[in-house]
Amino acid sequence: MQSPIVHVVCDAAFARYLADLRFPTRYRVDVVDSIAVWCAARRPATPTCVVVDVEDDAPPELDAALWSRLRAIGATVVVVYRGADLRFAVQAMREGAVDVLAPPIDDTALRAAIDAAATQAIASHEEALRTVRARHLFATCTHRERAVLTRVARGLLNKQIAIDLACTESTVKVHRSRAMRKLGVRSPVQLIHLVESAGVNATRTAP
Repeated sequence: MQSPIVHVVCDAAFARYLADLRFPTRYRVDVVDSIAVWCAARRPATPTCVVVDVEDDAPPELDAALWSRLRAIGATVVVVYRGADLRFAVQAMREGAVDVLAPPIDDTALRAAIDAAATQAIASHEEALRTVRARHLFATCTHRERAVLTRVARGLLNKQIAIDLACTESTVKVHRSRAMRKLGVRSPVQLIHLVESAGVNATRTAP
């Protein structure tokens, strides 16, 4: 499991405050000047948590497009909001912020929020890795092997698959055995998990 990176978008004062907090050693903390610039930059594929310190209104760069980009890269967000207008705080939660904290900032609450966001980021990152691996494995299968596997994942018997694909049951067994060996799975349950991870349409009926 990779250690999560906690990226903090804030001013120098808040950065010093965070430096005094006792973060778990598994976190790597990095202070950045601009969330938009950071989001657009090329970064290593690691679990990522972003802490955004908002003093007044929402920063112009923190718009819907940026929230969408943060979700796309699997980043989780904790917002420290010091403004009086609660509409931004409500919008941040709607956009998927893990938590929105308001002053006075409680150290325990902040650490708990960051820990929750980092844990969620780790889960999201690991799920993305499983998806990539599963899709890579499915790419090694032939078109007919994938057709058989998606039907196995639907719970069809070999006889039903043979009828569906207009072939013999023995042919289905051969394709099924070869494909499951390529995927490294031994049971329909394992196959279903792999199909779900890969995002393969198991309801498709065309061969």
